[in-house]
Amino acid sequence: MKQKFRLYRRKKGGRYYLHNELTGKQESLHTSDRMTATRLLHAKNEAAKQPAINLQIAKAYLAATDECFVKRTWREVMVDFVKVKSGSNRTRAERAVMDKAFDSIRDRQLIETRPEHFLRVLEFKKVSTNNYLRRFHNFAVDMGCVDLFHHGQQHAACSTVDPPPGSGSLPFRIWRVENCLRQK
Repeated sequence: MKQKFRLYRRKKGGRYYLHNELTGKQESLHTSDRMTATRLLHAKNEAAKQPAINLQIAKAYLAATDECFVKRTWREVMVDFVKVKSGSNRTRAERAVMDKAFDSIRDRQLIETRPEHFLRVLEFKKVSTNNYLRRFHNFAVDMGCVDLFHHGQQHAACSTVDPPPGSGSLPFRIWRVENCLRQK
């Protein structure tokens, strides 16, 4: 079977890059070390061959550094979010946490949350829901609960979409998924 990625090194700077044989896109591996670049190449090709087990492998690696990371749910993020508030802000946050819109993600593990799950919350079309979803997500990122690389993955239907610089924001990712779902 033909490999999806191949490795090459640029003369200027000596950095290693991956070339996607299907799309022609190139991405930097941010390393000049051949051993590191080769390991990253093999990991990318392995991930392309066996996408079904990628999440389990990622959980195993993450559990080695922080066992709680793979088990953390949005409920825990919401509880911690409320804890740091005081006065009327705390009252509003407590009310927001009880919103039915968040029931679809409340007991979902952060690592298993996909953009479609956020869309389900936003279907309630309340400004406060959108506001608090963004605040919960930002809180989780700030606390190190959410891995931006995991949540920055492109939706399968959008593999040809290039995100603009700074597009790691939750609203852009949701917009991107909505557009991709319309394309199907």
